Amino acid sequence: WLNENTVTYQTTIDKRHNLNMLAGITFEESRNKFNSISFSHIPFESLGMAGMKNGTPGTPLGYIEEEATMSYLARAIYNFDSRYYLTATMRADGSSKFDKKNRWGYFPSFAVSWNLSEESFFKPLRSVVSESKFRASWGVTGNNRIDTYARFSELMMMDASEGLYVNQEGIGHGVYPFGEKPSSVGVIPTRLGNQELKWETTKQINVGLDLTLFGDRLNIVTDFYDKVTSDLLMAQTMPYSSGYGELWRNIGEVQNTGFE
Repeated sequence: WLNENTVTYQTTIDKRHNLNMLAGITFEESRNKFNSISFSHIPFESLGMAGMKNGTPGTPLGYIEEEATMSYLARAIYNFDSRYYLTATMRADGSSKFDKKNRWGYFPSFAVSWNLSEESFFKPLRSVVSESKFRASWGVTGNNRIDTYARFSELMMMDASEGLYVNQEGIGHGVYPFGEKPSSVGVIPTRLGNQELKWETTKQINVGLDLTLFGDRLNIVTDFYDKVTSDLLMAQTMPYSSGYGELWRNIGEVQNTGFE
């Protein structure tokens, strides 16, 4: 379910100062439930579901996952005489995927633009350039796309009568003896947790120029961008000697720069 609550205020002062403000709070929660059982070596497949009782049952599988997100947001847009524009935005996002000390991420952004075509010195060019706008922006965004319980270590129960158990990462675990008989139920570690996980962040700068030429016959949009993503959320492959397949971590940094 998703619940979004926003309030907007808009005003104009002296016909030249225009202000639009928005504030809000959102809540989101999801719950996934999965159950499965399989049968093999069914002698009479023509009986359909009724014939499964004569087959060999496999290991039942099941899980429940729950996650929640809460966000505060605010935005202010100001323009003076349709020539100068300023936008400021702030988000605070909290995710249940992270430990309490790293649960919240804060993501501001700012943007300015200058509508040159509204300036008096631009009027002689109107016959060729009908619209011209210079703009620049800087902002931070966040990413929390990891497994729901990645920060926790995982223990898996197994029945000794099932023999070898293989987890989702493909790691096999054998049955161990307990006294003279194999243990009826065992608990094995299948995943190593990481309580230090935090939001992956992307900082980006954009500078651009928009032109409309020859009576709206030709539009030109140019942009320079510089984007840096840090604390990348990645599942790092673990050495086999550790007994685990992978570990979620915040690793490294990626930069993308270019013109469009």
